Amino acid sequence: MTRIILKYRWIIIVASVILTLAGMTLMPRMETDPDIRNYIPDDMVSRINTDLIEQEFGVQDMIMVIFRDSQIITKDNLLRIKTIERAISRIPSINNTLSPFSTKHIYSKDGAMIVESAIGQIPGSKYEIETLKSGLRANPLVMGLVISEDFTMAAIAATVDNSEAEEQILARVDSIIDANPGEAQVFCGGLPYIRKAIMNDVRRDGLLLVPLALVIMLLFLWYAFREWKGMVIPFTVVAMSIAVAMGIAPMLGWKLSIISLIVPVMLIAVANDYGIHMIAKYQELTSREPNRSMLSIVQEITEKLRKPIFFTGLTTIAGVLGLLTHSVIPARHVGVMTAVGVAFAILLTLFLMPAWLSFLKPGKSRHTQKANPGKNLLENSLGHAARFITRRPVRILVVSSVLTILFAAGIFLIRVDSNQENFFPKKHPVKISSTLINSGFGGSQSISVMVKGDIKDPVMLNSLDRWTEEVEKIEGVGHVYTISAAIKEMSKGLYDTGDTGYNSIPPTRDAVAQLLVLYNMSGDPADFEKLVDYDYTEAHMMIRLSNPENHTIKRVIAGINELA
Repeated sequence: MTRIILKYRWIIIVASVILTLAGMTLMPRMETDPDIRNYIPDDMVSRINTDLIEQEFGVQDMIMVIFRDSQIITKDNLLRIKTIERAISRIPSINNTLSPFSTKHIYSKDGAMIVESAIGQIPGSKYEIETLKSGLRANPLVMGLVISEDFTMAAIAATVDNSEAEEQILARVDSIIDANPGEAQVFCGGLPYIRKAIMNDVRRDGLLLVPLALVIMLLFLWYAFREWKGMVIPFTVVAMSIAVAMGIAPMLGWKLSIISLIVPVMLIAVANDYGIHMIAKYQELTSREPNRSMLSIVQEITEKLRKPIFFTGLTTIAGVLGLLTHSVIPARHVGVMTAVGVAFAILLTLFLMPAWLSFLKPGKSRHTQKANPGKNLLENSLGHAARFITRRPVRILVVSSVLTILFAAGIFLIRVDSNQENFFPKKHPVKISSTLINSGFGGSQSISVMVKGDIKDPVMLNSLDRWTEEVEKIEGVGHVYTISAAIKEMSKGLYDTGDTGYNSIPPTRDAVAQLLVLYNMSGDPADFEKLVDYDYTEAHMMIRLSNPENHTIKRVIAGINELA
């Protein structure tokens, strides 16, 4: 094998460089996908159900623009909110918006149903402001949805579609906000902004963490070997392996995810080892035989280390390819990319390194460069450790076993966190926005439930109403929106407080249909298109989560299954 390497060493070097350059040319084409929905296989039940709901009721991702002031109901604040809401609604990729000006106030007047905007005229005097606040406080379509209970925050909620790149939509929203300054603080949140922050962090971390890890590796190699061969050659092997592994993603049409960054870090940790073994053996041989030729050294290194390196690499590849069984798609990608990187690192170590070393002259061993050969901090420490271990083998085994058991017990304390908001520190703008939305507006993340049947049937509507009440009792649930709640609100437009039909679902199907007709005469039929389809055969229950942790989601799903 060594003779073949030495005979074709130029071909090996050139081929290695070409493969590396190919990977490097593909890297600029890498794209980032922060949408966790795309991490789930198309045949998974939850993904299929989500696609069905979005096909009927549209994408449920919301942009939330929060305005916060000591008193949000002021003339200037309301004018600003109205202007920004109108501008956002004109963005082609925005399906609909919800704000204090687009929500409705339903009431009865002279026996007729009146549907008006929750805020008709913007108040000017203190009396008008207090009158408006009194009316808003009694409107469940406003409070906790677009106005906070303490009147310190107001919200604009907008749903987006896929007709335009999400990054461009958010840029338009940000430019609209910047063009309309005011006293109230503005916070932008929702899943689209969370995904934008994740994408920016992935790009930033890729530019920062990987180079930093490579620099740390270089410093370690210099400290360990104290010669340029020991530093540059293993470093080059790792860098080339990273280039090829990362180039696999765009070549196969894969997008990078938040976990893809571990690929170069894993390769720095794993692929580095093979080169270290080669250089350590090289230095050992030059220390024992300073006058030995480099070709002879290369031959012995290759013959003695090729099997250990090859089989060690194979076990590593087999281990990372175990990720192919993972249900999350990016985890499978990480397994393949890491396996390709490790395989390329093995080839470079077994072929490129000997070919490269064969062109060099044996350097002075770092052992012979010191007056006291073999004596340095690292070797002294390792020597003391080796003597301590060999003299007390039983104690070492007992202590190791006890520590292993203690730390292994921590496995039972592992908790799954699927909440993307927790990816960010407390002072991150996205985290601050999410906290405000969760506390004041029921949450920016939601669970969707689609119910099929005769939605105008009072039995069905009463069942939906009962589900709404039960789900809202679950800890971590902010608000639940269903067509049944909207119909109960419509009933206030026909009856006065205290009447039998006030705030209730009509007793017959015809009465429900008549109520909807009356609403459409003075209101907009599209007001509830997110809650029910055109034919009234499918209803959408939107469950907003004020605490979107994994345990909350489990409780909600269990509750819905029990009710169904």
